Parts: sequence; structure tokens; C-alpha cells
Amino acid sequence: MTKTKEKKDPHRVRTAEEEAAYYRSIQLTPAQKAELRAELKKDMERAKAAGVYQRVLDLHQQRVRERVSASVLRDGDVREK
Repeated sequence: MTKTKEKKDPHRVRTAEEEAAYYRSIQLTPAQKAELRAELKKDMERAKAAGVYQRVLDLHQQRVRERVSASVLRDGDVREK
């Protein structure tokens, strides 16, 4: 049911204006956005202090080395045949 107590028709297609109004209604306010950005910044600083970014970089570099060595082995097998 809708706010007007009418049964909602599941087959009715919303107009572009209705869609735009809906998306505007669920947007965060500027204050909410600022609060979430501040929380994110704190979380990023905590992660950086805990070494998370360095571990991610190390894992990435390890995967790159693994791919390169697998590629060299695969290419080496092809050349020998």
C-alpha cells in the first residue's frame, strides 16, 4: 500500500518525473554526506596506521611476480616444442 492507503499496482510503470522524485527523496543531505566522509577519513587513517595499505601493496606485488613467472614458464614451454 502507498501512503494514501491505495493498493499499489505492481504492473504500473512509473513516469520519469516519479522516478526522479523517488531518487531525490532517498538522497543524503549535505550534512549526512559530510558526516560519512569524516567517518571514512577516520577509517582510512586507522587502516593506514595498521599497515593495511602496505599489506595490500605487498600482496599485489606478489601476485604480479607469480603471474610473470607463470607467463615465463608457459612461454618457455611453447618455445621448446
